[in-house]
Amino acid sequence: MGFRGFVGFHYYNEPLLDQGAIREVIDASQYGRFMLWTNGLLLSRRVTDNDVLRLFEWVVISDYFPERNAEWLAALKQHYGDMRIDSFHATFDHRLANYDSPPHTAVQCWRQRLEIPVDHFGSVHLCCQDWKGSMGLGNIKRAPLHEILGDSAYLRTVGALRAGGGEIPSICQTCTSPLDRETYVTACAGFLAD
Repeated sequence: MGFRGFVGFHYYNEPLLDQGAIREVIDASQYGRFMLWTNGLLLSRRVTDNDVLRLFEWVVISDYFPERNAEWLAALKQHYGDMRIDSFHATFDHRLANYDSPPHTAVQCWRQRLEIPVDHFGSVHLCCQDWKGSMGLGNIKRAPLHEILGDSAYLRTVGALRAGGGEIPSICQTCTSPLDRETYVTACAGFLAD
């Protein structure tokens, strides 16, 4: 499929709960670009004790406690200076309101260019904001990923979300965090091909 992005370990839970499984996947893979999206709570406050981070080219830490983490995050970024470590102040967890918010009249979202979540059961999700999996796209245990992503319904949905009109799924109409193009480009700075 020409994929050149990252295989990421994240979805709606803390991936560092099972570091052994992450290592098995990476060791078994011939692909070499991995990222980790973590809340950082299972990382050691001793910066040098976080060698699991060396498995990844890019680490994103959802920082729920910026007032107490600033010094630690700065030291972490300095110690692992050969890799990209980003952090952002997060609210735990804003996605809970995604299904109950009033619907938007127009939705433009680029999140599908940033992520294609596949959960533990093989189900492919539209994005991590649909944590209930209300938009059933398919399952990689029953069909190859390229068939799921090449399905005309999926392509129409993604096209409508990028354009900001057309057939928008109900979860997207009530989502609290659509991703605009500028945020997408900023998030991918240094990783996007020309």
